[in-house]
Amino acid sequence: MNAPAASPNRHANDLSHPGARTGKRQERKLATLNALRQAALDLALAYGLDGITVHDIAVRAQVSRRTFFNYFATKEDAVVGENPEMATVVHHAITERPDSETPLVAVRSALVELAGTIVTPQMQQRIRGRHRLLTAHPELLGRHLARYAAFENLLREAISDRDSEDPDLLATVVTSTLRLCVQQWATDDGVDLVQQLDRSLGTLHDGLR
Repeated sequence: MNAPAASPNRHANDLSHPGARTGKRQERKLATLNALRQAALDLALAYGLDGITVHDIAVRAQVSRRTFFNYFATKEDAVVGENPEMATVVHHAITERPDSETPLVAVRSALVELAGTIVTPQMQQRIRGRHRLLTAHPELLGRHLARYAAFENLLREAISDRDSEDPDLLATVVTSTLRLCVQQWATDDGVDLVQQLDRSLGTLHDGLR
């Protein structure tokens, strides 16, 4: 099944220029958050999770320890942390799809469109690095899975707005599909995330018809 035609990308500016949407102060906060996330990941990959401290991460990101704790409770949270604005962007991408689309078609179209916007070689390297850390440090898995649980809740809310008969089932299956696609992308050079996501959600759609 071919993917529904994507509408012009409405979300690129949201992701690239948050200051245009949320103000300069929020843009600075987002820049600090991203600096801390990248510093935590880089240091953990270089020295191991047990070989770094919150102080090390703060120094690498050029902020104070106090600033670090404004964003994360622990170094582990910083390693697996994501951009919190992404939840809002995903929710809007789904709810803004045409009312004529079924819940699954709307979710598939929105996620494939967003993946085409945000996926970069730098992101792939970051996801791959995180995957290596998850393998080496199973204690991070709980935090990692909590991110997907939060995403599932977000999907359930967006799907419920579209009068789905079973938003719980659909949100759970789509989240599992997304997680599998990202894992394949992180471990296989031959996988294109956008194509894999589109293909997998298409298979899911065909199976649920």
